[in-house]
Amino acid sequence: MKLVSNQLGPNFTLNDALFAWSCTFTSFKVCNFFPHFKTKNFRLASTARTLLGILAEIVPNDKKVGIPAVCCAVMATPFLSKGKKICWLDTDKNGLIDIQEIEKHKKELGLLIVPHTFGQQANIEKIMTIAKKNNIVVVEDGAHFFEPGEPIADYRLLSFGREKDVSCVSGGALVWRNNSLGKELVENHKLKLPSWSWSFRHAIQPLVLAISLPWWKMGGKCIAGFFAKAKLLPRAVSSNERSGIEDFPQTKLSKVQQKILFRALNQRKNELLHREKIANAWKETLTTLFPNAQIIVPENFFRVIATGIDRETVLNKAKQIGFDLGEWDGEPIAPRGVDLKKFDYKKGQCPNAEKFIKNYVTFPTNRRTSLTDIERFTRLFETK
Repeated sequence: MKLVSNQLGPNFTLNDALFAWSCTFTSFKVCNFFPHFKTKNFRLASTARTLLGILAEIVPNDKKVGIPAVCCAVMATPFLSKGKKICWLDTDKNGLIDIQEIEKHKKELGLLIVPHTFGQQANIEKIMTIAKKNNIVVVEDGAHFFEPGEPIADYRLLSFGREKDVSCVSGGALVWRNNSLGKELVENHKLKLPSWSWSFRHAIQPLVLAISLPWWKMGGKCIAGFFAKAKLLPRAVSSNERSGIEDFPQTKLSKVQQKILFRALNQRKNELLHREKIANAWKETLTTLFPNAQIIVPENFFRVIATGIDRETVLNKAKQIGFDLGEWDGEPIAPRGVDLKKFDYKKGQCPNAEKFIKNYVTFPTNRRTSLTDIERFTRLFETK
């Protein structure tokens, strides 16, 4: 049975995966990203958190970094590793940063990260009004919502990880306005080149998953397990990062990953059309299956989000029919196993975030998800 997932190779069909693997053996021309970013003010790196580590240097020692409690741990580790304190901010009912929380803590903050969680757009304009009055540097996190052009915020952080809005398996970009504080530091910060083995391991991952996922219960899981044990399938979050320690290589984005990224950006128009078709089908199905739930379809169709449902029951039933819908593990700071003490977070600190994270499920719209998959889900879900 095919495994449908938000997390395992969602942006790579077999053809995409073969292309990624072939990039490790081909010569390269310089990729011109200007038509996609629509600005020359950007910097590429091997991960988005590498770029956050550079921004950590502009945070005053007497100020904190504001991060909403619905997040991945790696949003905080670059700052923690440089001795910065995190101010955890509660969210609204849909998991987006609560603007009232920013008002409440504005005197503490030197830098603020604002994610567009699951493709839902945060109110950057309103946040910037508060930030400008209080000298807070704002970083718009576009991991779930890619947008070209210079940002309204001081910076726009783009992550090109395996399950992001645009993916090259691992990569990141920082885009800035001409008057952004610290832009010279970002432009001139020295990063080394990644090793060939690092580029190879990240380029081969889509191929391993593209072969494994269609036959997951008939041996595909064993194939993925073999490559994982051979350390050829890199983990999204390391054990050190779960303890607040940044241990990812601080490098440039390799030419291999640049070529994969460039192809993904060239395909984006067709990708969005596919997502829209899948999102509309999910909305119709979910409205019938969960009549009391709130069904959210973001502008970029990145996920279809259902809130106000019994998360664990839905996840368990879905897994039995080949849908791995777990995302962020139902924890306020994902993934499961994060040492919350090392992140200076106490349970109950952000009640809205903790309520949201246990009462939502996201449904995939990626290129590996088809209308046939949704029909299978609709047919089998209520039988379990």
